Amino acid sequence: MQQDMMSSEEWGKVWGSRKLGRNFKERVKDRALHGLSMLIRSWADRCDPVPSIIELGCAPGVMMRRIQRAVPEAKLRGIDYSENGLEQTIKSLASFGIDADLMLGDIFSFAPPYLSDLVVSFGLIEHFTDPAEVIRIHRKFAKPGGLIAVTVPNFSHPVVIKALRKYRPHDLETHRLDIMNEQALRKAFEYAGCVKIETGHAVGPLLPSPESIRGNALLYGLFSMFWNGVSFLIPSSLFWPGLYWSCGRVPELKPNAHAGL
Repeated sequence: MQQDMMSSEEWGKVWGSRKLGRNFKERVKDRALHGLSMLIRSWADRCDPVPSIIELGCAPGVMMRRIQRAVPEAKLRGIDYSENGLEQTIKSLASFGIDADLMLGDIFSFAPPYLSDLVVSFGLIEHFTDPAEVIRIHRKFAKPGGLIAVTVPNFSHPVVIKALRKYRPHDLETHRLDIMNEQALRKAFEYAGCVKIETGHAVGPLLPSPESIRGNALLYGLFSMFWNGVSFLIPSSLFWPGLYWSCGRVPELKPNAHAGL
């Protein structure tokens, strides 16, 4: 059975600890992830002039805010299975005056009331025991001919793994590192039955922030914040990319060969 490595209650605690609004840390991250915003814009440009975009695993709303800034004309939708996380998302988007259709549900059992032009997830699939199956589930939220796009953080580089072991060991337990490369993402999209698959990497080399700021973690935290703040100046092909991405089309419906007979 497909399983998230964290329960909805655990996710609720994570999102409940996050502060709403754009604090200094998030502003630094916005700068570091500028390339991701451009990527989102490029995906939307392949869809209808006013695309409907749904984010799977939308809590706590930070990425939905980035989507809205990158594609202000889009019809935004989101789904998350953490009730607390969805509440945080509702508050976050409301505080920025962003209108979105938000739904509570498990993507594996949820029956979407409508299909979207673009289905996205950011740092979602690597939390599951079978990331390829999660990409296949993305398809049921997309229109025929629609676009599916996902990103995963690059935790697989030796420098990042070393930092995680010391400052965020829990992340190594809740992330599948073997999906964090272009070849694995392409295979997962092929398994999902997508066509016109593309893969790539984006964003400069990022370092994970520490879980706490006690002891030498404080110095590391300050360094990682500085590093991430200037990482947008470093090409993603130098040192290591901050994330990997892949996108693919859902096949168009085949016309009924017996129609009209």
